[in-house]
Amino acid sequence: MKTVTKEKVVEFGANLAQITIWVGVAYALVNPAILPFALPVFLSKEVLGTTVGALTGNKFGELVAKLTKVFQGKNQELDKIIKKALKNTFPALERNLLEHYNESNDESQSAISSLIAHYINIDFINFDITQQTNYELVKNFANSFEYLLATPFEDWKDKYIKESSLPENFEKVFVERFIVVFVDKLHDQLTNEDHKKAFVEYTLSLLELSIELNRKNQELLFQAHEILSTLKSNTDVLTGYTKDILNLNELLLQLIPSVSRQISDIRTEILSEINKQNQPDLLVPSIDTYKRDAYDFRYKAQYTTFLGRELEIDSLRKFALTNKADKNFYWWYLTGKGGSGKSRIAYELCIQLKLWDFYAGFIEKSLLENTQLWHKWMPVRNTFIVIDYANEKSDLIVELLKILESRQSLFKYSVRVLLIDRELTKEIIEKFSIEIEVENSSYTNDLSPIVLSDASDDILWGIIQEVHLKKEKNIAYEKKELLMYLYNIDNLKRPLFAFLAGVALVEGDDIRGWNKSELLGKLIVREENKVWNLNKVEKPIYEKHKTLLVIATLLRGVSNEFIAHLDSNNYVWFNPSIQIDNDIYNRISSSLLIGDKIHYLGLEPDILGEYFVIRHFSKMIEGSSNGKDNILALLSELWSHKPDNFVFMLSMLLQDFDDCTETNLLVYKILLNTKPINSLNLQSWIAWSIYRNFICNPLFLPKISISEKEKFFLEIQTSVGDLDMEGVCIWLSTITMNFTSYFGQQKETNKLIRYLEITHSYTLKYPHSQLIMAQYVNALRNGILDGLVNFKNDQINKYFNGLEVIIAAFSQNEYINYIYSLVLCDIIRQLSKSLNFIASHFELCNYALDKARGLCELYPENHNFHAQLNGIVCAIAVGYAKGGRYDRANQFREESASIKEKFISNYQIVYDNYLMNLDLARHGKNLLETESQLLVYYDSAEEVWEMFRKERDIALYFAKTNWEFVCCNDIFDGVRISDSNIQRMKKNLREIEKDFGNDWEFIRYIIAGESDFLQSNSSSQLS
Repeated sequence: MKTVTKEKVVEFGANLAQITIWVGVAYALVNPAILPFALPVFLSKEVLGTTVGALTGNKFGELVAKLTKVFQGKNQELDKIIKKALKNTFPALERNLLEHYNESNDESQSAISSLIAHYINIDFINFDITQQTNYELVKNFANSFEYLLATPFEDWKDKYIKESSLPENFEKVFVERFIVVFVDKLHDQLTNEDHKKAFVEYTLSLLELSIELNRKNQELLFQAHEILSTLKSNTDVLTGYTKDILNLNELLLQLIPSVSRQISDIRTEILSEINKQNQPDLLVPSIDTYKRDAYDFRYKAQYTTFLGRELEIDSLRKFALTNKADKNFYWWYLTGKGGSGKSRIAYELCIQLKLWDFYAGFIEKSLLENTQLWHKWMPVRNTFIVIDYANEKSDLIVELLKILESRQSLFKYSVRVLLIDRELTKEIIEKFSIEIEVENSSYTNDLSPIVLSDASDDILWGIIQEVHLKKEKNIAYEKKELLMYLYNIDNLKRPLFAFLAGVALVEGDDIRGWNKSELLGKLIVREENKVWNLNKVEKPIYEKHKTLLVIATLLRGVSNEFIAHLDSNNYVWFNPSIQIDNDIYNRISSSLLIGDKIHYLGLEPDILGEYFVIRHFSKMIEGSSNGKDNILALLSELWSHKPDNFVFMLSMLLQDFDDCTETNLLVYKILLNTKPINSLNLQSWIAWSIYRNFICNPLFLPKISISEKEKFFLEIQTSVGDLDMEGVCIWLSTITMNFTSYFGQQKETNKLIRYLEITHSYTLKYPHSQLIMAQYVNALRNGILDGLVNFKNDQINKYFNGLEVIIAAFSQNEYINYIYSLVLCDIIRQLSKSLNFIASHFELCNYALDKARGLCELYPENHNFHAQLNGIVCAIAVGYAKGGRYDRANQFREESASIKEKFISNYQIVYDNYLMNLDLARHGKNLLETESQLLVYYDSAEEVWEMFRKERDIALYFAKTNWEFVCCNDIFDGVRISDSNIQRMKKNLREIEKDFGNDWEFIRYIIAGESDFLQSNSSSQLS
């Protein structure tokens, strides 16, 4: 039986050394465009190079010399980075290999895991790199890899793995996978913001190695030329080879200048790429493991295996890999509740895509702000960009998407942008839909996001199992019982809470009867006792560090400069006499050295950090009579530093923990009432206005009554007073506009009018502010809708006339024009419900048509304007059908069909056209003369239903129509539907039953008068 010997492993270890290091160096230059130029130099010792003079006799050589001088005493960082890259390689390699083979053979799995385990436990680098030259450093990596792959066998002595226990061709696959994973991990380290010096050192290694190898190649080249010249003169000895020698000599003479030119071009290209600073940094975050017996709750720690989510990951994979209509750029939105695993899914997808030679990762907000970069950027690989917390960056994202859409025809590679946040709000949809470039580049036709569904029971159970397996403990409960306890804690079925519950169980807690706060509270107490080691750290010291952790969490990171500012103010709640100790802080979170500043990071994941804030503030209240005042003072200070981040974290906290009780409820109220101190700048007041807009929005925080929301609005009006703050008034007008919408829906007309007038007052103060005017236009729309519903013609006319005055003044504002088109459509749709619609409103219909058509001419490519025109056209078509004028109805139906054909990707247009066809069929059933006339409308609607049969609204209206045709055929005086078409409609009802057979609204139509349409589950519900 064959065995994998030490010599065998060393052999493919040498292959690894020759390939991996050179590819790793090339990747370390970040820009993959260098790779084709670097590989010929490094991949083979036989490759011919250029003369030393071609590299060193010009500015390129001077650059190397200068860099060498600047970085004397270099390589201090590289040892740590290389070891870290190797340390991170093997766990990922093990997962990769096991997934690749998908072995059911336990012996094979055990052999692979055993091999990897030995590599993990060895000392990776057996020589000190800090004293070597760059050339020696890179050259000696080969010896290092031989050592790496040989050492386990030296440790095992005569114990070899049986080759039969490993999968076929394992050595080849191992080498290939190792190369990919190691290069990826090394690239992550070198492109890390904290490792800039190492990046320059490694780049310098590449340049010096290029010179050294080319010097040696040049010497060999001239030696060959001299030997051949000598041989050419000895033709009496080598008569038979003279012709070949002469040909070879001529070839070399031609080759030398040719290679020189080639490498000269390569040198210019490399230098050009090095000097370019327009490639965005995309990060796949890695974890620096702190050596302590603690859990890491962040998604990037990959504490548990990525489980389930096959549908979502498959959809996102298709989004990344599939090109549509030869376009190179698309974006998509991923939404899901906090803790549902959105970031983990994106993280896992990035890892997969990087193995497929994608440039993939998360992007920082600072790069979004650098619009100059994006105007110049040219992707050099297929690129996948992830933007987390997208809603708070919506303005920056809109600008980015517009730039990428406008430049995508120049790209040679595909670019995908994945936006992540908890929900795609109405405001974001409106912001995206009004920008034609953004809408055109959406991966879905109607801007709909991919929504992360609730995790299945198997996923939740699998997570809990893994936590127990890692600690080698058994689960104390049966699956069904434990999941019931978990649902009591978190009925949203989020993976994060399954993980936290698993941790609690492993630590010996009884989670029966627990709620969310108890689970998080117990977890924080345990981690504090374990990590902070309270017996060795005095209470004032760890209390200051905990307060810093609260500040860093609320601001999503804070620098030591701001900490010095707090200390200088001698705040009691921050104890200025105690200095921050980074080692102590890093026990529960982490800090980074960026330049000369220390950045303290908050507690992750967000939900855990949010609860830590509430709990800490609760302890401050319980521990001191001044606790409430101290919290308010602390929060007031935070408004001056990173106010945008502060608003975001406060808003999430209020959403996630609106069920607080007792002391925590007091904290919740304090957070609602925090505001900046009067001396703060405009940016802080604008941020506070945005925060109050969130609190006052009737759609958010339902446990805060609408009367309380009104009080919050009055307080912000009082706080800003007569200050000239347009930025604040923009958000005040947003609040009042939202109130007009809410009170309109509640049919409280007096309050609607009151807030509409307040919105109007902001336009008088800032008449040229298009953003404030846009909110007023929305408020006018709400006033018109209220008048339509309540038949108040005076109110309709007043606000409509006011709207037209604004349209005339802001004729070039696309958003204001869009709201105007919505109003036109709203009016016609509402009026179309009357029986004598066309006769009573003929002139108004023509007026709305003319205006809507004019807007479509002004914005010919914007789907939204055409959607409103189509809504008007469809309403008029149905109005004519109700009046028996099918000749006129068909004219408008044809106009709608042409709009649909041009904008087939717009869901709203398709849906309105679908409803119109069904209404024409239903109204015409007792008016049309032949069945074929009726079926024209039915067929068109059926086609749409087949396209969107999973859409509930479409299926419901189609079910209702089929029911009317099947069951009510005899009660109409007009067209009688043939038996064959009745059977066709019955069949469609059966198909609808498959999709919605348990939905009560469908059951009444699905029955359709025939008992055989009922399934057992429907029958049981009916009984």
